[in-house]
Amino acid sequence: MSSYLETQQRLECCPLYAATDPMTDTIEFLGTGTLVTFRGFDLLVTAAHVIENGRKFILMVAGPEEPLLLNRSALVTPLQPGQTRQTDPFDFCVISLLPDEAARLRSKCRFIEWEREALTDVPSREWPHRFMGYPDTDNRPKIDIKTLTANCLRVDAMEDRSVIQHATAPGIKRYPTWYLGLRYDPRLLEPQSTRPKVKSLHGCSGGAIWRTDGSLILGFAGIVVQCHSPKPRPTGERIVYGFRAKSLDDLLSRWIEGGHL
Repeated sequence: MSSYLETQQRLECCPLYAATDPMTDTIEFLGTGTLVTFRGFDLLVTAAHVIENGRKFILMVAGPEEPLLLNRSALVTPLQPGQTRQTDPFDFCVISLLPDEAARLRSKCRFIEWEREALTDVPSREWPHRFMGYPDTDNRPKIDIKTLTANCLRVDAMEDRSVIQHATAPGIKRYPTWYLGLRYDPRLLEPQSTRPKVKSLHGCSGGAIWRTDGSLILGFAGIVVQCHSPKPRPTGERIVYGFRAKSLDDLLSRWIEGGHL
């Protein structure tokens, strides 16, 4: 499986845009989505707050070609009374793709084959990880929707259980095994810089997280749901929360069995 994953050249997640007025090509960047094949369903998964930040139309783009328009509702985890997406313990969204939509995306993007690649265990030790996503600082919409930018950021990080233990979000503290805590030094993004610029991770929510052994990819570990910049830290260290593949497996299974997908 490692060699199969490492040799993939296609995109492993996709940028998401909203069209506020498709007739005039007025669009805005939203975030990142990850494509998976789960129990025979072709799905786009992302964080619920990504979709809820958009308007009526969602655009998926795999490079500078004609985007795929999905003008229908997404299935999101419901908020309980008094909750916001900041306090929601799930913050998860899925869109079921039609066969022709999946075929178009599959020509440019790699769908994660869930049964073969997803890691539904909770490891007994901490591992290196790599996460991917489309930061809004590098993905600005243009007037012509055929030339939307699609610049993917790839960051190597280290799992750190203390990130989850000291999380301030009530949902993460209540359900710690559902989440994956990552920590990374932004100087790794520009190691040659004496005063490295820290790129914003806004927009990376919904991006894929992979477990590694430091070099080879071991499997799909989850999706990014929150990014934080703890202060004060002299190194500018960043923290990322991911929703584990095991948690995604549980939610998707329940939705399929309940007839929602």
